[in-house]
Formats: sequence, C-alpha cells, structure tokens
Amino acid sequence: MRIVSLADSALVCLRYVTLPKLNTSKVPKGLMKNSIRTLSIAFILFSVSTLLAQDKAAKDYVGQYISSTDRGFDITVSLNNENVLMAQPSDKSQPLTEMVEVAGDKYELKNTKGLRISFTRNKEGVVISLTFEGGNRKFEATKKTE
Repeated sequence: MRIVSLADSALVCLRYVTLPKLNTSKVPKGLMKNSIRTLSIAFILFSVSTLLAQDKAAKDYVGQYISSTDRGFDITVSLNNENVLMAQPSDKSQPLTEMVEVAGDKYELKNTKGLRISFTRNKEGVVISLTFEGGNRKFEATKKTE
C-alpha cells in the first residue's frame, strides 16, 4: 500500500477518462466538455478519498503485538517512509518484511513463502489483535495499548 501525490492520482484518473470514438454529433459541445470534466473530477475525488482511507487503515495496524502463547513471538508492525506496512519480530530475530494486502485485514509477508497475518477488530472497528500463520505455526498476538 503506497500513498501517491494528488498530481499522480490526477494523471491516473485522466488516463481513464479518455473516451473511445463516440458519435457526439448530436450532443452539444458544451455538454460533452462538462460531462468529461465532471467525470474527471469524480475520478480524482474517488482516488484521493480511497488513498486517504487506505492510509488511515494502515495506521490502524501499527503497533506492538504481544503473543498469547509460548509457541508464538511478539510482533511489531510499522510503516516505512513510503507508507508501506512492515512487520518484524519485536526481538529483531528476523528482518523487517513488507506486508502485502491480500484482502481486507489479511496480509501476506513478502518473500516468506506464504507467511500470513490477519488482523482482528472489535465491534467498534478498532484493531485489537493479529493472527500469524505459516508452515505449521499459528498463534494470536494482542495489540499492546498505550
């Protein structure tokens, strides 16, 4: 997950606004221009709001998670300089690893042959724990509250 600038979002959106050849001979020119402009603005606003929502969701996961079993370990989830989610055992016994979103609150750790982290939210939508899965290991860790 990476946040891009508004200018980048606008360029991406305008690319999708390019319309195929349409028979616009019966549509007043002013109406067609206004429709394209409105469509462009709608795409830009949608793109910016989506990026802001993703940024907020990423920040929801950041924190320390304390393992609830002897089979597990504590995990620290952070954001790097590019707003990409990263995970690492809190004792730094393994390298900092990028998290790739699979769906919703589910992530896969990049280049780890299938290690996964799923986050759990309470009824208010606050992230309260994570479940780590990989190989023959599965455990839950509770988010440390400050």
